[in-house]
Amino acid sequence: MTVNERLRYVRKRLLCLTQAELASDMGLTSNTIGVIETRTRNITEQTLKHFCVRYSINEEWMRTGNGKIFAEQNTLDAFVKAHEASKTEIALFKAFLCIEPKIRQTMLEQFKINLNQEELNQEEAISNLN
Repeated sequence: MTVNERLRYVRKRLLCLTQAELASDMGLTSNTIGVIETRTRNITEQTLKHFCVRYSINEEWMRTGNGKIFAEQNTLDAFVKAHEASKTEIALFKAFLCIEPKIRQTMLEQFKINLNQEELNQEEAISNLN
């Protein structure tokens, strides 16, 4: 895999960003990201470094494919490890984060409603036992 292909892989598979979203975040154009990913143009040193710092990507991995993808273990990684999350649970969480933010918010609101209803049902069941 080339550095250009690794950029595309990280953008699309790990960060779940469109070319337009990455370009906007990096201060570039969508066209620039597109030509870098298709190897029409090489990524500049400045863009590579900015990308690695911005997204905590191991610069050595971006350049060569050697080492770990992420520069350091982040808090979420530590949390997942501490709670022994399965690969399926991690995939589910990643898939959730790839959903458009407005839709995620709607899903969370519905989830809260359901949790509150479940708590009420449990409280009612306990009071009926007394």
